[in-house]
Amino acid sequence: MVFRSALLAAVVGFVPATLCADEHVEDPFTDLRLGYVIADNSYDGTFDGTNDDEFENDWDEQHRAFLQVMYSPGLKPFGWLFGVDITGDFRDADSDDSDADIEYQAWTAHLHVGVGYRIGDIAQLELVPFGGAGISDTKRRDIANGEDSDDDTVLEYGINFNAILTLDRFLIGAQLGYLFTDSTAEFRDQVDPNENVTYDWQSGSVTFAGFIGIRF
Repeated sequence: MVFRSALLAAVVGFVPATLCADEHVEDPFTDLRLGYVIADNSYDGTFDGTNDDEFENDWDEQHRAFLQVMYSPGLKPFGWLFGVDITGDFRDADSDDSDADIEYQAWTAHLHVGVGYRIGDIAQLELVPFGGAGISDTKRRDIANGEDSDDDTVLEYGINFNAILTLDRFLIGAQLGYLFTDSTAEFRDQVDPNENVTYDWQSGSVTFAGFIGIRF
């Protein structure tokens, strides 16, 4: 009798728990994610004037981070994903490899629309194309011209593949992506007006990122 009562209690307790887990898998959710991105660290430039010359250098420092909100109406186990983010870029190159110090900063906003696949109750995979725009500010310093700056519009688009583990309300993820950026900066030589230099931030590169977040 005691064994039968214990078995009945276990079954009664297990069934609601199972239903609750299934509902959790299919529930809508909103993630707040904070991430850091590693991307290609090279850039291209062109000297225009008496002697035209193209060159390629590497950034000495490059940092890219994002704050993202991602929403899904539910993964059953597949489902849609909709997101927005704000991304900040900071890059710096000293004059060791060129004739000037270059500092680049950009702020961009992106829209994300993709699909997700839920794996059990603790993991999910995501494939999310994105696109967005923003503003950039490039500063150039050299001995002859001092410091000058140029602002431009930034266009970005690409696709990200995310693998995420969820621990209760907290999550941790890894990201493999491809990012295409289009932006330029132009500077005219103050000593010789016929000479100018153009930096081309138009590039496509594979990116790697890690992020943490919280789920609501």
